[in-house]
Amino acid sequence: MNQHNEISTLQYMGSKARIISHICKPIIKNEHIKTVVDLFAGTGSVGYALKPYKNVISNDIEYYAYIINQAILNGCAFAISDEVSFWIAVDQQYAFLQTKVSSALFAEKEFLIDNIDYKQYQVFCENTPSVFSPKSDDSRMREISDLVSQVTPGKAPALDFPCLFLTYFANAYFGIAQCCQIDAIRSVIEQIDDKQTKNILLTVLMSAISANASTTTHFAQFLKVKSKATCNNLISKRIPFGNMISITYIFNSPCPVNIDTVYNPQSVIHLIRQTLQHPF
Repeated sequence: MNQHNEISTLQYMGSKARIISHICKPIIKNEHIKTVVDLFAGTGSVGYALKPYKNVISNDIEYYAYIINQAILNGCAFAISDEVSFWIAVDQQYAFLQTKVSSALFAEKEFLIDNIDYKQYQVFCENTPSVFSPKSDDSRMREISDLVSQVTPGKAPALDFPCLFLTYFANAYFGIAQCCQIDAIRSVIEQIDDKQTKNILLTVLMSAISANASTTTHFAQFLKVKSKATCNNLISKRIPFGNMISITYIFNSPCPVNIDTVYNPQSVIHLIRQTLQHPF
């Protein structure tokens, strides 16, 4: 029986991952098929599964899909020394961003514990300013409000440091600390010259973001605190260091090292550190 690799890069309702065997098995068995054109490549599950057997040409109108398919089909050479330098830069940027929103981070940390009053966390989240709703009377949000005031959608921000997720998605799709992590990682990726290495890192970051997002099964809307149950759900997604989880649902591919579990993906940085240990 023909075997095929499976990969899940993003949580995506239109993904073909669940029907991948029905798509790929007849193609793999047909020896007359040498090249496969994946016209609607999306998150790349079909092309990745066929890669060991056929020449694969991937196509998609979305640029994020182009990045993902370039990464998982072509890979890159990312030396240990490169990874060390990368994480040093990320840690420095992350530490810097934390100083910019220290009051909000301190308050958030107090909420990320067991048995909190969900109504208090609800107010905390609802009072978090963003470019979509910039006003906030919460003194703990003053630093974020200042950042938001300097960002106009569609225009370059009047700031010399990254804060896209902090000003757009804090306490919406992601917690405040998560936004700092994402902004730090993304800004360091942008400094990398090699295009293919950048594609790999962007794909890993997108996958980590997808696994971390405070959503249900899609990104049409974010989860809101409406009850104790929804509060616990959000808290479980945002605790920086939680229970161990399996990495295989993110990158189910052969690993040169044994990493059956990683830190809870609520810590975007820890998930990416572990994921980079096994290439596509």
